[in-house]
Amino acid sequence: MFRSAQRRWQYVQCHALLREMLAEHVGVTADQITLCKGEFGKPMLSGQAAESGAMFNISHSGSLAVIAVSTHSDIGVDIEQIKPGRNILDIANHFFAPAERQAIHAIHRSEQDASFYSCWCRKESFVKATGLGLGIPLNQFVVNVEPEAQAELIWIDYKDWKKEQWRMHTLSTPSGYLGALTLGA
Repeated sequence: MFRSAQRRWQYVQCHALLREMLAEHVGVTADQITLCKGEFGKPMLSGQAAESGAMFNISHSGSLAVIAVSTHSDIGVDIEQIKPGRNILDIANHFFAPAERQAIHAIHRSEQDASFYSCWCRKESFVKATGLGLGIPLNQFVVNVEPEAQAELIWIDYKDWKKEQWRMHTLSTPSGYLGALTLGA
């Protein structure tokens, strides 16, 4: 499952912190927190803690992790370490909506990595917030790609969902990382 002992240790630390945070939020001890997965794989509280209504999401990349908890709405979060040198245009052409692909292609090459990762984080946080994951085709909705701009869901063509049902936010991250958070309205 893990390529290195360091990744395994990071996973264990992150999930221990997750249990502590959820326990504090729910008002139980960390050993009383039990987790399960939803129909499409989204982790969620189970047992007595689930009655609290707390929802959470977690993401990790490189040496960072982010945990988001909400008691009022569905939530999704993503953080990505920017990895220059990847063939981002091929990935964008395969997965992103036409408007996002055009926006990334129109940007100077020196800015494309940040725009690609910005788009990826925003899309990932959205599909995680819905609980459907990749059950929603990534080309069925459009987000803005400018890393310096506030994250925004621009358009969606999935079921009868409206973009106003979701709030998207850009995370403040250290240099070399980008992140986004999406909440159901």
